[in-house]
Amino acid sequence: MLHRLPPTAHTRFHRPLTDGDTGCSGQSMGAALAKLTVATRHFAATPVIGHVPGWTGQTDGVIQEPGDKSTYWKVPFEWTGSHSLSNAAAPADTSWVTAEDDQRFVGVVAEVLAVSPDASDITNVSAMGSLEAARHLIKAVPDWGFSRKRAWWQLLMIRDEAAGFVLPVTYDNCARDGLDEATIFHMGVVPVHRGRGLGRLLLRQATQTLVDHGVWRIYCDTASNNDPMIHLFQAEGWTQLPPHQQPI
Repeated sequence: MLHRLPPTAHTRFHRPLTDGDTGCSGQSMGAALAKLTVATRHFAATPVIGHVPGWTGQTDGVIQEPGDKSTYWKVPFEWTGSHSLSNAAAPADTSWVTAEDDQRFVGVVAEVLAVSPDASDITNVSAMGSLEAARHLIKAVPDWGFSRKRAWWQLLMIRDEAAGFVLPVTYDNCARDGLDEATIFHMGVVPVHRGRGLGRLLLRQATQTLVDHGVWRIYCDTASNNDPMIHLFQAEGWTQLPPHQQPI
């Protein structure tokens, strides 16, 4: 049965696979599709109901084209040099630790994946279980053509509890004028700590990290049924782009 999943302060991001794309022009559409196929071919597709803002050509949900039973809709956003960064102070009871220095890292990722509305995450958790899906996700970055520095990946702490994680990365071979193109590979707040606006802290932390590194654009997308994340991008001043389909 198709059903609408509960929204979460969580998202997973990847670039749209379209010809003539304005970013990452060194990577062909065919090469990107081949990489996605290798990464996902051993999973069965799981349908997810989703709303596509500004798009009325189909009903909500996974869009099943002839011969393709495993695509879903994503809503993309971008951050460029024309945007300004927030300098709002974080709550006094919050702090940051390098994710891979903390033994709770995999467990925090697993908690987020277990309730994710993203069709790809649902598929992976169904096939592997949440802990193994988390390990798979963390190890997948080089295979997807991303790079990062160890210190970029952070756990958000509320006092002594790990409340969320954020994984900023750059795209390989997508630099312009010495500046990288970047994305947030994954981020999320664990269920018990939701409702405090912590997703905003995660997004700002990743944005600041990547801007400090030097990027010409941060491209992100999120599942079309993830209303809280869509609203967060909008509230933070990111530019919303046309929705697109993506393989699960």
